[in-house]
This record gives sequence, C-alpha cells and structure tokens, in this order.
Amino acid sequence: REDSAVLEGICEYLCREFDKVEHDLVIGVENMHMTAKERADDTRRFGYLPEECIEFMQMLDSKCRHKVGINFDIGHARNNAPFSKKYQISTWLSMVGKYAVGYHIHQVIPTEGKFENHMQIEDVYGCLISYASFFRCWIDGKINKAPFVFEMRPKDAYEITLNTFEQHKRRKVFDMHSHTNYSRCGKDDPHVWIQTAIRNAISTLGICDHNYGIGERKAQYIKHMRELAREYSDRITLRCGIEIATLPQYYDIKDPAEIADYDYCLIEHLTDDESIVKDKLFEFCDYLGIRCGIAHTDMFAYCDKYGFEYAEFFAKLAERKIFWEMNVSFDSIHKYREHAYVADFVRDEQKQRIIRDAGVYVSVGFDSHKHEDYDAYRVYAMYDFLKQNRIRTVDELFD
Repeated sequence: REDSAVLEGICEYLCREFDKVEHDLVIGVENMHMTAKERADDTRRFGYLPEECIEFMQMLDSKCRHKVGINFDIGHARNNAPFSKKYQISTWLSMVGKYAVGYHIHQVIPTEGKFENHMQIEDVYGCLISYASFFRCWIDGKINKAPFVFEMRPKDAYEITLNTFEQHKRRKVFDMHSHTNYSRCGKDDPHVWIQTAIRNAISTLGICDHNYGIGERKAQYIKHMRELAREYSDRITLRCGIEIATLPQYYDIKDPAEIADYDYCLIEHLTDDESIVKDKLFEFCDYLGIRCGIAHTDMFAYCDKYGFEYAEFFAKLAERKIFWEMNVSFDSIHKYREHAYVADFVRDEQKQRIIRDAGVYVSVGFDSHKHEDYDAYRVYAMYDFLKQNRIRTVDELFD
C-alpha cells in the first residue's frame, strides 16, 4: 500500500518463475483472512478484501502468459472478521465470481466449545458456512463453473461430504400447489413459474390454478399445461392440477368431464360453514372422478366438526388415496401468515403417528402467487420432515 512498485515487482517475479514452466498453467489468486494477532488497520497484511485480490489478479494477468483468475476460498471469506461483516459470501461471489478459476471449500463445525476448521460438509446450509448463495449463483450462471478443491482434515471427511451431496442429489422434492396468471390472484406467466421451480431444484411442480380463475378456459388450460410439460420434460416434471373452491359463489364445475384429464385437484374451504361439501367429502371426491387432495385445511378440525373418529377417517382417506396438503406458504398474498395446522402437526407426535399408521399420503405446497415470494427452503424443510418421519408422500401416488 505504501509503494505500488512493490506489488508490481512481486508480480514480475512470479511471472518470470511461471514462465519457466513448459506447460500451460491456470493460476488462481486465493483470498486470505485475518489472523488473531492482526489488527484491521494499515499494519495488516494484503489480500483480505475482494478489491485487493482483484487488483493482484489483474496485475499478474497483465504480465503473465498463463491464465490468471481468482481461487475463491469460501472459508477464508467467512472467517475474516471484522471484514466478513461487510464482505459476506454473497458479496464476494458478486465481486469475484466472474473471475473464478477454482473454489476452495470446506466447513467450520463447533465442537467441544471451539470451532474446527477445514471440516466435512454435513449440510448444504451449515451453521457457520452456508452454501445456499453459492449454489444459487452456480445454478443461475452468475459465477464461473470452475473446479473445486476440498481441503478437509478428518480422514473420513471426503466420504462424508460426498455422501451429503449424494443425499441431496437423490432428493426428489415436489411442490404441488402453485398459481400462475390463470388465477385471478396469480401474477406470473407459467413459464416464469416453471423456471423458478427449476432454479430451486424442484423435481415435480404442480400448477394448480383456481377453478373460478380458469373459468371457461378449462380445456385451454390443460392443453397449455401439457405443452409446457413436454417443453420442460428434460428439466422438471410438470403436473396439471386445479384448485376447487367449495364455497357456492366460487364453485363452477358444471360437469366433472371438464376436468377429467387433469392430474389432480386440490379441494379447499372444507371447514367453512358455507362449503357445499359439508360432511360428504368422500362422495364429493367420487363425483369429481379424479385424484383429489385437500388444500390448506386442518383435517383434524374437520373430523371434530363433523364427528368423525380420527383413525377411521384417515384410514379411509388413505384407502381412497386422497392426499392431505402441508401448506407452507409465507408470502405477500397471504400477508406472511403461516398455517397454524401445519405448525401444530409438526409439533404433535400423536397426530403424526395417526397419519403414519393410517398411511395417509401427504403433499407439500408453497401456494405461491408471485415468483419473487417463493421460498423453496420451506418446501425442502417440510419434504425432509415428512421423509424423516416415515410419512407417506404424494410423489408415491404419481409414481
């Protein structure tokens, strides 16, 4: 910092040495981090900030015949106090990602009251280093797709890390409840929604627009969905659903033949006093004639309302293959309100046992109406909860 000629001299020296190598090289300038003995002032060393790494890289690149870029060390970026407050991992990625020629990754794990560095990756998010923004930028093409370097010290760390990634790769996360501009309250063209789901690694997406929004376009709607399913078949499985309102002012299914070719429907308003279904859920599903699910409804409260015994009712639900939705919405349309029945179900092991013993199929839906509101983490978390608790899921029905 005191003499720019020093940095230039270092780069010239390095280039002379690199040029002695007969073969072509790819050189990565790696970001460093503060040590416990250093102060965040002019006495500290060089290379702790994105600007410094880029400056070094660009000078080296201007003098060297080899390819020069940034080897981004995600652990160094995270463990770089106090600079990590200003330069978070996402900030680093936005500044150096386009220059990246390599990535240096590992995890920091708290053990026995201290932090162990260069550890295995046991979760893609992690309590100290989150890879969420890294993966999002990778998927969206915002950072270069360059090789990884794992630096992990425990002898089984590589095996654990690769197993973590394999487990996530095997997940087939589904979201069976999304709305497009076919719904009056939906904002987005179906293409936008499908691409949003793909970016979030959703394997199966159910577009399930409101019956009263689709209106007289029911034939056009399914034709469009089938075309989209073929167009995106190499990236995602698309299911065509319809959400059926059972309040008299919204119900418009004059003939079930109108929806006979749909993959499924979601039925709503069951616990409302004005619902046309009342206590005749199974008869109503038989009348519709397609696979049925129950949207954002406390089915235990439904049983209480009409005097059904839990075990018997849910066993019948499972036998009829009528699935029950865990609606994890948290968005602007719903004023960022969570469904109480979902939180209650997650807490109540007895209810989980009833559903598990009955063999009820359970779906997950974010019920989003705007793509910018989409929080796939909530979908993933519920998917994992259901799988870990051995609760049958709706993907088994469609398989």
